[in-house]
Amino acid sequence: MPKCLYSLIFATVCLAQVAWYCSKNEEVDHIDPQLFAKIYTDMLIASLDTTETDSVLRVQEVLDEYDVSKDEYKRTIDHFENNPELWQKVFSKVVENLEQIKNKKEKEPQTEN
Repeated sequence: MPKCLYSLIFATVCLAQVAWYCSKNEEVDHIDPQLFAKIYTDMLIASLDTTETDSVLRVQEVLDEYDVSKDEYKRTIDHFENNPELWQKVFSKVVENLEQIKNKKEKEPQTEN
């Protein structure tokens, strides 16, 4: 085989590896849907805080708790907004999480003041 054919094969293999690597990086450019559902659930609860300042601080605490940056959170929302079926699955999981929290609270003994 001529040298140029070997070079062409080598270049093709290298380009294929680069393309594969780049596609893998795009896939992990967002938070896993299951984890994001937990984070989003906690974000909703944090947003119910009484003051805007408390709410903003709580949101940052949630991100810190899950070791997620604001950029990762935003990229994930953007990713899900571009994938409506996945976004629906995440929302379903968030609703399930909220229902579990509600049921747990209802089962806790009520304290009298």
